[in-house]
Amino acid sequence: MRLLILGLSATGKTTLATTLRTITNAPVIDVDDAVRAITGGSWPADMDTLDALFESVNRDVIGLPRAIYLTSWLTAAQIREFATTGWTLIELHAEVHERINRRIARGDSMNEAIRDRILRHHAMLDTVVLETHNLFTKMFDVTKMTTQELVAKLQPYLVD
Repeated sequence: MRLLILGLSATGKTTLATTLRTITNAPVIDVDDAVRAITGGSWPADMDTLDALFESVNRDVIGLPRAIYLTSWLTAAQIREFATTGWTLIELHAEVHERINRRIARGDSMNEAIRDRILRHHAMLDTVVLETHNLFTKMFDVTKMTTQELVAKLQPYLVD
């Protein structure tokens, strides 16, 4: 089983992966955690460095025989590469205002600059997903979906 879960922050990737890890015993790789491990815990300040680190993690993960990979961003070319190398692609989507509310509920700081960044990322990912939607096995609007409901819908894809 090679499952890629794409979704912006606060769409439930980590919550879902925690349950899937228990069910499948598959390793879970979160791109954000991998980047922090590479940088010694810090988050890169410039986008070029961050993009290079994301690409490095993608290259390491794509060849794994079994994994659940969590990421909040892929280019259209990267989505195509994962899709053509045997990965099951799942996209989690929540309306932007729902994502902001979830981030506030979990204690994330929120100001106008962060809200603007969330809106920008939301629009950018929507554009990429629209371009590559035919490559995704399933796409879920998780706004009103529980983790248990989502896991039930993913059962057919949780086999090796």
